[in-house]
Amino acid sequence: MYRMFMIIILIMFMAIPSMARDSRAANVTGEWIIYEQGLDLVAARLYQRGGKLYGAISHLYGDFPVRCYHCKGSKHNRRILGMRIIKGMIWSKGRWRGKVLYPAEDRWYPCSLWRQGSRLMAEVCIGGSCKIRKLKRFR
Repeated sequence: MYRMFMIIILIMFMAIPSMARDSRAANVTGEWIIYEQGLDLVAARLYQRGGKLYGAISHLYGDFPVRCYHCKGSKHNRRILGMRIIKGMIWSKGRWRGKVLYPAEDRWYPCSLWRQGSRLMAEVCIGGSCKIRKLKRFR
């Protein structure tokens, strides 16, 4: 369950806010929920600063731990709520592109975010394998 949580966090925080000057990138800031098989897992707050996108964990669902006990490096034993896992993503070729933190390994992985209707799509690539996840707005 912990591994699934960390993968969800990684995917969730790949959803990067958009620049107002490009309508396709607009309206991705705010809170987004990562879900799997109909269950809400975590929520992330995405925000823009200086034209770049950032994200932090804002809510945990279910019985996830409060601290990141299994994390390595600088994230070990740190509070999960408020943890920044997306930093400095840029808008390029119709998507937010950058890296997302996978705290369990203390590594950053390539990711991209884009809007598809009311959903935010996140693609994370780990070891040559890419997965796409859907995120929904936090209400």
